[in-house]
Amino acid sequence: MPAKSHAQKRKEKLKKRAEKKPRNNRPEPYFGLHWRQKTDCAHTLLATEIGICSAWLLGAHRFNLCDDDVVEAVENMILRLRAGQNLLPDPDASEQVLDSEQWDSNPEVFADMILRHWYQISKSGSLPGREDLIGILRTILGSISNVRLERPGSTHYLQFVAEWLRKDFDFEMSVEAVDMTASDEDEDNGSQMIDRASA
Repeated sequence: MPAKSHAQKRKEKLKKRAEKKPRNNRPEPYFGLHWRQKTDCAHTLLATEIGICSAWLLGAHRFNLCDDDVVEAVENMILRLRAGQNLLPDPDASEQVLDSEQWDSNPEVFADMILRHWYQISKSGSLPGREDLIGILRTILGSISNVRLERPGSTHYLQFVAEWLRKDFDFEMSVEAVDMTASDEDEDNGSQMIDRASA
């Protein structure tokens, strides 16, 4: 029997992952505009979307990560917040990044990049509270549900959000010869874009 291709193994992994996690234990997407329009949350919601997009452009697109992985990462963040966990990194470890081996088929790269953006917001004292963060993440799930294609391995949402950020906010990030972390220039560009959109 011929060996399974990487794509076939990936498809089987996604199917098993969906079967393993019961729907009634998973956070429900939110489809309204409350957290997009709430003054003290819109900034963090945009930063969350930039974090997701940054992770994908910085290498996740080369490591077989897809919309399903974003959903898993966001759902896990919601469950951890509901359990009372502090998701922000230790300040002394804030510069640590996942190495290239950890990126392959690892949804946590999306959570890692989201938390980097949240950490920067928290340093200014403007990160929303736990319930608002949960609402922001549920809004992300709603966006994914509205845009994604219901097939294993789809990156339709990731492509959509990258194009939306490029068109509406001039967000660009180089993916040529990139390592596993954003450059200072890329991080500055993202921060400036968030500030401009929040003004």
